[in-house]
Order: sequence, then structure tokens, then C-alpha cells
Amino acid sequence: MLRNIRDLYGFAIHATDGDMGSVHDFYFDDQQWTVRHLVVTTGRWLSRHRVLVPPMSVTNVDGNCGEFHTALTKAQVANSPDVNTDKPVSRQRHAELYWHYGFMGSVLPEEPRREEGDPHLRRTREVIGYFVHGVDDRIGQVDDFLVDDGSWIIRYMAVDARSW
Repeated sequence: MLRNIRDLYGFAIHATDGDMGSVHDFYFDDQQWTVRHLVVTTGRWLSRHRVLVPPMSVTNVDGNCGEFHTALTKAQVANSPDVNTDKPVSRQRHAELYWHYGFMGSVLPEEPRREEGDPHLRRTREVIGYFVHGVDDRIGQVDDFLVDDGSWIIRYMAVDARSW
């Protein structure tokens, strides 16, 4: 099902053994247009304020209740590699997270390791508001993304063209 990314902010997210917190943001690959991580605000149960969760761990998206259900345990999330979600995620950390959660193989494109961060991994909250330019002029600003919650592929970018 296609969903607006902005509508998913704040959705509760559940592990198999309890509540994890809520979805704060999404990291997406701007070349493959695929969501790579959900940024989860953990609340009080975990000392780290935010953790990254792979979207393929999501087993159900309940739009009526505003909830994500995952196949992860709270222990898996608590023991996940520590990543500063306010900075770019390096390719090495990205792979380390996927290995930790048991998602190996074809989900990661082959690319040399980069320690400084993957320039193609972007946060949706950061990109919303970016200007969109056509061949000859500015068209508008990024307003939202429409994502397929089964494949986690971003199918559309919504552009606010009122100023055009």
C-alpha cells in the first residue's frame, strides 16, 4: 500500500515482546529510492534516545491504529550497533546494522566502504523542504514522499508547486 512518509512519523513501533517507541524519521537511498532504516525514538526503556531499525523487519503497518509491528525483539534492538542518527550513516555501519538484525546478502548494493558516511543515504525530514528545479526554473519544494510499505520503495515525491 502507498503511504505518505509524513503520515508515518509518530507511528508506534512494536517488537515481538513489547513497545519499542515511535518512528521519528526514515533514511532512504537517493539512488535506489528505497527506505533503508526507520529512525525510532525509544523513550525510557533504552538509554539511547534513537535507534535504526531495518524496514524489512516490519511485519504489519496498521494505518488505522498508527502502528508498526516488527519481527524484532527488544533485546535485538537494545544490542544493535550504536549509530548517531543526527549524522550520515557510513556504509560500514549500514552493513553492520543489517548483519546484526539478520538481513544479509542482496539487500546491500556492492560498493566500496566509506567511513565518512554514505552521501546517498538521506533523512526524509531533511529532504522535505528542498527546492525542486526543472530544466529552466524552480518548480517548487519537496512536500512528502509516497512509499510502498511492502517493498519500502519510494514511488513518488510530492512537490508543492504553489509558488510556481
